[in-house]
Amino acid sequence: MAALSPHGDGLKQNYVRKVLTCVRTACRQAIRVGEAPAGWADPFERLQGDPLLRTERVEKGRLTHGEIAALAAVRAEPGSMVEVVRDAFVLAFYAGGMRFGDAALLRWADVERDAGGAPNRLVYRAEKTRKPTAVPAVPEAAEVLVRYDGLARADGFVFPLLDGYDLSTPAKRRQAVSARNAYANKALKKLARRAGLSDPDALTFHVARHSLAAYLLDAGLGAHAIKEVLRHSSVQVTERDLGGFDRGLLDEAYRDAFGVVKALTVAVSEEQTRGRPGAMSVAKGRRRAVRVTRRGERPSELTASSACDRCQV
Repeated sequence: MAALSPHGDGLKQNYVRKVLTCVRTACRQAIRVGEAPAGWADPFERLQGDPLLRTERVEKGRLTHGEIAALAAVRAEPGSMVEVVRDAFVLAFYAGGMRFGDAALLRWADVERDAGGAPNRLVYRAEKTRKPTAVPAVPEAAEVLVRYDGLARADGFVFPLLDGYDLSTPAKRRQAVSARNAYANKALKKLARRAGLSDPDALTFHVARHSLAAYLLDAGLGAHAIKEVLRHSSVQVTERDLGGFDRGLLDEAYRDAFGVVKALTVAVSEEQTRGRPGAMSVAKGRRRAVRVTRRGERPSELTASSACDRCQV
């Protein structure tokens, strides 16, 4: 079968692939359960390898930690919906990369408190995956929550993002979340312009998740750890998202990783030259190097002598 005609400039390739994939799933489900017409063949069998079903690599938008702080500092009219969107976005970044639906549907019942009554943990069920989620409320996240703590709301929601919408069924909740997400994305673009961000039109609420992933990658976390933070269904999803970042960030993480390996290799070599037992020292050196890295020292700055000194336990 010849490739279908181009889908035009108005639709992105990955959106076309997503829609066609949903249609393919529905067709094959109808065939499996006997709902398809007699003798009806799967039309997608003839589209194997068709360009319309390919995934197009897209560079993921992300904000630096400094840009997140700049966005959080943008002034908005007190009590306005723009202010609420700003605060929800900041919370989404600091609270484990929340999706818009989870931020919009977050209730005070999902917020755990310490002995003094301050928010210290979010425990909720993700709207998209229905998976239980728990994340500590770091100071920046707690600061956002405290600002809304004194607002009495009968519905129990932290943010008034879904006011006026019928949320009585899952389908109606999804419709409400989708509509308000579109509004939030427009509001974020306005905030980004006020904050002086370089590409304000690229900012969406989902960028909070990408930004957190990039921040954690830059801090030295691996794909498996980032998967757990973002609650991806598999590490392949995490790796796909990380693969969408600009090469500079990934190259830096790659060089840093080899900086640690090189430092440890030199340290072990020097220990063996001195005639010291190697196996125990290697394990101790690896643990110490990891601790140093997590405290913030760039792995590439570990010299041969400093790495060796850290192996001296």
